[in-house]
Amino acid sequence: MNEHDDTVNRATRLWTLLDDAQALLQGTCERTEAAQVPDLSACAAALTCGEEPEIQTGISQLDMESLRAAVHSCTRCGLSRTRRNPVPGAGAARPQVMIIGEAPGAQEDESGIPFVGRSGSYLDRWMHAIGFTREQDLYMTNIVKCRPPENRDPSADEQAACLPYLLRQIELLQPKMLLCLGLVASQILLDTTDSLGRLREQTHSFHGIPLVVTYHPSAVLRYPEKFRAPVWEDLKRLRSCVNELNDED
Repeated sequence: MNEHDDTVNRATRLWTLLDDAQALLQGTCERTEAAQVPDLSACAAALTCGEEPEIQTGISQLDMESLRAAVHSCTRCGLSRTRRNPVPGAGAARPQVMIIGEAPGAQEDESGIPFVGRSGSYLDRWMHAIGFTREQDLYMTNIVKCRPPENRDPSADEQAACLPYLLRQIELLQPKMLLCLGLVASQILLDTTDSLGRLREQTHSFHGIPLVVTYHPSAVLRYPEKFRAPVWEDLKRLRSCVNELNDED
């Protein structure tokens, strides 16, 4: 096979992966048990040369420790060449809420820890206000595990490369609720172009898990008079939903 044919074949496999990811995000594969989550890792692995053996076995087979190792050694997309530290996520082993942002920022890239710095401290204050702590109740992560240069939005191939990691995290952690921060993360997970204002109007479902959308802490810090009150309404709804789910258990 010549270089041109190889490039064409790799591009074809990439578009196949993106089609599979889109179908998954549209909710056509709602999860009721682990086996129902499609394994996108096999298709993704074909796109990247020189991967670690544990990645080649399939992300859907990894436990949390192996998944973290896979993220740290990941070369699925170009962000692996510009990151300082990947940011797999951190928090409780059985969280009440899994918080999902768009991508790590500069301070996260420096530390390898999600949601640090001023925005992270502000997010902690939100969670404390409704009775949650990082260590006991929350797991924090992002759709994309490495920082895009200049904090740009993650590209389609970067999203597709990281989505299998996120899906496996959700499967392993089994959170009661998902909280999606910001427009980009919300649109990616819900496969929509709706505005954040519209997405906030209802509680969504992602693979059978209730999902609430709200503004990113960094946006609220910039425009507190505009966004602080809406965020508080979202957080109260989140807390109420978690209470109802716990009562059912």
